[in-house]
Amino acid sequence: MVEKLKTKVLIIGYDHRFGKNREGSIEDLMKFAPECGFEVEQIPEQDVNEIAVSSTQIRKSLKRGDVATAAAFLGRPYTLTGTVVQGNKIGRTIGFPTANLQIAENYKLIPSEGVYVTKVDIGSDEFYGMLSIGRRPTLESAGKLSIEVFILDFNREIYGSEVTLHLLAWVREDRKFNSLEDLTRQIKNDLNFTLNYLK
Repeated sequence: MVEKLKTKVLIIGYDHRFGKNREGSIEDLMKFAPECGFEVEQIPEQDVNEIAVSSTQIRKSLKRGDVATAAAFLGRPYTLTGTVVQGNKIGRTIGFPTANLQIAENYKLIPSEGVYVTKVDIGSDEFYGMLSIGRRPTLESAGKLSIEVFILDFNREIYGSEVTLHLLAWVREDRKFNSLEDLTRQIKNDLNFTLNYLK
């Protein structure tokens, strides 16, 4: 594998384990490195609010929608990249048109279902908006997971464009409303929260 990948330097985390049953240690790598012709660099343990930074802690944060903590661990906001695809266009009828995304990175963890404040990159242009991750329970009884973003001060057609979302803050969980009118009122509240956050 070393020859195939032409490994020169292997950078690993402080708690890295490898091999069957994760029995391989950093010490084992250090021992193998000289004979295999590569160097090993270990990233020291980092703490955020006295919690050791690890991929496990990042995943836990994202699964509960805590993108602020995930960003503190990562040193940057968590991102999702996808292509804009056709949706059912219901958002347009209530004054909140959204860009529906098909996520390109199928290996990426999708955060907890809910609404988020997000920065939106389209090419070299930057915008802000509200991201909704959920199953649209008010509109569909058994909907599939939908990822859509309402972009502030934006009215371009961008079907087929690649969009990167930087998740900045949690707004609320995804939930079912009694009517489309109730949903619209809540989205307006979400917008107020988003605008205040971005001030």
